[in-house]
Formats: sequence, C-alpha cells, structure tokens
Amino acid sequence: MDKNIFLKISVIIPAYNVEKYIEKCVNSILEQSFSDFEILLVDDGSKDNTPKICDELANKDSRITVIHKENGGLSDARNAGIRKSVGKYLAFVDGDDIVDKDYLQELYRLITLEDNISVSIVGGVAFGENSKPKGSKATFSKVATSEEIVRKICLCDDIDHTAWGKLFSAELWKDFKYPVGKLYEDYLTTYRVLSKVDKIAYSDAKMYFYIQHNESIMHMKCSEKTLAVLDVADQETEFMLKTWPNISDEIMNLKVRVYLKNLQQILNSGMDDFPDYQIRIIKFIKTNSGYLLKSKKIRKAEKVKILSLLINKRLFLKLYNKFDGSVSV
Repeated sequence: MDKNIFLKISVIIPAYNVEKYIEKCVNSILEQSFSDFEILLVDDGSKDNTPKICDELANKDSRITVIHKENGGLSDARNAGIRKSVGKYLAFVDGDDIVDKDYLQELYRLITLEDNISVSIVGGVAFGENSKPKGSKATFSKVATSEEIVRKICLCDDIDHTAWGKLFSAELWKDFKYPVGKLYEDYLTTYRVLSKVDKIAYSDAKMYFYIQHNESIMHMKCSEKTLAVLDVADQETEFMLKTWPNISDEIMNLKVRVYLKNLQQILNSGMDDFPDYQIRIIKFIKTNSGYLLKSKKIRKAEKVKILSLLINKRLFLKLYNKFDGSVSV
C-alpha cells in the first residue's frame, strides 16, 4: 500500500503458525467501521501455511503489509511491526484473536476525548475454539491518570496489562520496545509505558475477543520456564512501588495473586514438586501475612487463600481449586 504519513492507526499482528486463525483475525480488522488504518502482518518464521495465507491476504487488500522474518518470538515480531508502522497510534492484535467491528472506532473515540490522552483501553472476552464470543458496547467512558489505571489492573477491576485492548500513541514507542526472548512480555512492558503517560481514556466496552488454547502460557504445565513469572512479578512490583507509592497495597495485591496462583500450579503438578519455589512463595506469604491480612486493599479471596496456606498447603490447594482462582500474567 502507499504509505500515508497521516494514517491514524497501525494495527500490528504478529503471526506464528496460526494458519487456522489468521484469516479470520485479519478479516475482523478489514471489516472495521473505522477505516483509516494499515495492517502490519508480521510472519515470525512460521513453519505452516501462515506465510502463504498472509501474502494472499495482502494481495487482496492494499491496506495490508506483510513482513516475513526469522522466528524471534512475539516481542521481536511486535518490534518489527512497530519499526515499519506509520500510524499516529498503534494497536496490537494477536494472530489467533478477533475483534468487534467497532473495536478501532471505540479506541479512537476514547483517545481523542481530550487533548494529551496517550492510551485508550477497552475490555476483552475469552472464547473457546468452537464458541462464538459475545461482546458489549460502552455504557460509560472516563479519562484517568496512570495511577488510577494501574490501581484497577492490580485489583482486577476490568482492566488488564495486556497489549491487546489498547491503543497507544506511537510517540510512546520511541523510548520502548518489547523484551526479546522473554515470556510475560506484556507484564514487562505495559507498566513501563504507562509510567510515561499523563492521561488514559477507557470505557466498559468489551470488544477484543481472545481465544483460549490449552497450549497457551496460561494453561502450560508448571515448569521452570513458566515459574519465571515470579522473577517478573518481583521486578515489576519493585518498579511499580517506586513509581506509584500511593497505591502500594494494590500493587502488593497483584504480587500476592501471582505468587498464590503459581503455588497452586506447583501443588497441582505434585505436592513435592519445585521445592525451592514452594519455599520462596510460602516464605513470602508467611513473612507478610500480618500486613496482607490487615490491608483493606487485598481482596477477600486472597485473604482466604493466605489463611488456608498458614494452616497447611493441602487445605490451600483444596480451597484454591474449588474456587478456581486465576490471574493474568
């Protein structure tokens, strides 16, 4: 397509071995009610028919640019798309997900509500491979500070730290890029980006539809690789506490959820598995239990889990599995 420096939105879609999903994903963007966009379709060294499908889609629609590259992971693919983008704003969509036809329109409406808004946010809905997602339109819109948004993320208040569901000013990405070779890239990036933002607009619309695979990180069998999220949680909560000290209790709520979720996964794998990680998690909870149980910002569900863990880990696991606690990381 002819590159137009006045394009409003660049939609970056990393694609790796998603031959079953990529056409539906791209079509959901092409069918948007908002029309002023380009698609950067980044084939990250796929081994299936994804590269061919990407090229076929680009041949049919001039708004699509395909970038073929060696496999470097999700972060590397996103970075490649960012470098090639020309839009005033950037949106990230995963290659196996789809969006509502008014997704870009709602994000653009929000980010232009006032001057100097750098990020806009809408919600998402999970769906299975054989189900149809059902979203919802906005009933309210609000402009907030980064501290208010981070507080909502930490308290699971309808906003997450994912790259999807958001529209970013392209100017922000002059100082940032996604960490290549790391899992939990959104966790490692979103808070850093938000720390540079004065105003963020959001609504309660749910317009991003993310597919849940059994093989996704969220459902991966517990391993040293997946448990790396504990180090990420330590690193990012330390940064967050320095950046937003007024919401320290809320930030600790996030860390507690990550720690308890991973202990649940370890114990489901085997009561004696990963002993060093078990010791680390249990020590953190016991050392901070007095503060955590007294805090009004720690959710009741987390307090019940903490109390059960102080009794014994079998009771903790039984309660956790019963109530099926979950956390996005």
